[in-house]
Amino acid sequence: MMTRSILGMMIVLGMYLAGCQRTSPPPETATPEPVPSAEPVEPPPPDVVGNWVITGHRIPGTSAMSAAEAAAWHGRTVRLGRKVLVVGEKHCSTPDYHSHRVDTATFLSTSYHLAPGSLEPARGHATAIVTEAFCGERPWSGLGAVMIGLDGNHALAPWDGVFFELTRAAAFRAIGQEPGWSLDFRDDGTMQFQYAYGESTTTAGIPRPTVDSSTKARTWKSAGDVGDLVVLVEPTACSDAMSGLPFETTVTVTYRGTSYRGCGWEIP
Repeated sequence: MMTRSILGMMIVLGMYLAGCQRTSPPPETATPEPVPSAEPVEPPPPDVVGNWVITGHRIPGTSAMSAAEAAAWHGRTVRLGRKVLVVGEKHCSTPDYHSHRVDTATFLSTSYHLAPGSLEPARGHATAIVTEAFCGERPWSGLGAVMIGLDGNHALAPWDGVFFELTRAAAFRAIGQEPGWSLDFRDDGTMQFQYAYGESTTTAGIPRPTVDSSTKARTWKSAGDVGDLVVLVEPTACSDAMSGLPFETTVTVTYRGTSYRGCGWEIP
């Protein structure tokens, strides 16, 4: 009798447990957290590295430099290279550059106390890229210490109360035949001349050119590795002797008493 009672209790208990299993809610699954949307990435500022030519100046207020002194800088090159920084007689072999985007009007007002619109070249440029130049860990103290990039090819360089207007200078390359040679003006402030079909090379610094006022021909004269290197660029059309392709300028390179004639063009 007791056995039957125990058996009945076990059957009832089994049915109860089975019912609990059927009515138990399914386990909750973890809800994945939403993936945050990526922040819009601002494009990097235009690279200030390269050669720039001083094309003009503005004196919007008090300046330590006279207008005549500022005008004497016109035509000079500001070389902001990755390996060398050269402005006039000053140079640095360990340059570094820090850039950031600014509101143009606010920056000019805060840093130079200029009223909005008072600096004509900056009009129409809502934002600008300000680049500070360093020599090693120290701020560069010459012209080019601060560059206000208006776009990829135009900038302002404030110095001693003068805002110099700069235009990016195109790189330059020339080639010639019989014997084959080439000349490159490079971003590091040097010109490299390869001759004798590329078997020999000499490198020299790029000096300030002299300009013929009547023909507009430009001449660079610099000391190369083992002799003076003279480059004459004339604004006359030229055709390559081998390919027949037309080029913008006629170039004559004189090195160690030998002259090499060919064609040249600017590289944007």
